[in-house]
Amino acid sequence: MRDLLSRLAARDTEAGVALRVLDYFDSLDGSGAGPEAYLRGGAALTGSVTGMSLQDRGIDIRVDPAGRRLPSRSTGPESGWPTACVSPDTGSRIWVENPDPSTTDRLVLERLVQGVSRWRDRMDSFAPSPAQAWSILLNDPVAADRRVQLISSLRLDANRTYRVLATTKISGADQLSATTDIGAVRVYAVIQPASIRLDSEFPGHRGGAGPAVAPTDIMESWSRARTVLRMAPFGKLLEWDRFKVIAPLFLHAMPEDVMTDPTVQLITAEQIPWLEETVTALTRAKSVRGACVELGLHHSTVQKRVDRLQDTFDLDLSNSRHLFYLWLGCVAQRFAVFGTELDPWARSGNQAGS
Repeated sequence: MRDLLSRLAARDTEAGVALRVLDYFDSLDGSGAGPEAYLRGGAALTGSVTGMSLQDRGIDIRVDPAGRRLPSRSTGPESGWPTACVSPDTGSRIWVENPDPSTTDRLVLERLVQGVSRWRDRMDSFAPSPAQAWSILLNDPVAADRRVQLISSLRLDANRTYRVLATTKISGADQLSATTDIGAVRVYAVIQPASIRLDSEFPGHRGGAGPAVAPTDIMESWSRARTVLRMAPFGKLLEWDRFKVIAPLFLHAMPEDVMTDPTVQLITAEQIPWLEETVTALTRAKSVRGACVELGLHHSTVQKRVDRLQDTFDLDLSNSRHLFYLWLGCVAQRFAVFGTELDPWARSGNQAGS
């Protein structure tokens, strides 16, 4: 059949599209993908927002063709959109938000239902290994009762506390780890005993460490590790426990909302290469002269930097409140652009899947 489609594809555009759909979903089937991966594939192939409501699993997702999550629809799909049931008994369904559906939409919808049905059967029948359970927890939306089962499958010692490291480089190869993507950046999530000592220096990479928690709260440590990873400058590993005042401000923040802040927008637009190191040095040293020592630069060089920053951001950096405001703006800007096309890290080749 595939040989026949390949020959037809050379002559028929629709057959070529069909072959691409089959190849894409065959690849997802072979990789043991979860429902969100299928949905992202469906949205990309149809060029339309695609939605899924698995009521018995507590899953309600919509994604656009770029793979971004959108708010769920409380009213479900509109009557004119192509829709298919995954489980008629529970009312679970998948849809493509296109009022003028094409043959491709219907083919994608059929493969989405097949793929998600396989995932449901797999989740119901298979007892995952710790690594598989951790990967599912990181990458697939799961109902609360299933989450409890998966955390149990991690086989963590109930008498110990653990933390999660979220890093752009594999760390702790002998520890339980899995990967996930934050935007365009591949992230390694490592579970380690909380007793392991951390080093804030992380040359060439970025990292975030969640708080120490009981095994049952491991996802809390992950969400906080992921937050401080987004805040981390290059070459540093930030610990949630050391940012208890600042980090919670970003825990539930949406990057696109943070990006609307005028200071964050200005930092992004100006792209001053020495901005962060200069502001950090001034914050630590409390004076231009002290910043010179920390940076290893002549006083006139640092003073020129300060003058430019004061002029650009309309701040008085001798005022500690103004200085803190600019430092916080740098943190917010790192958080907002992480994994986007504006992130130098993502542009440098450290992309998801690489």
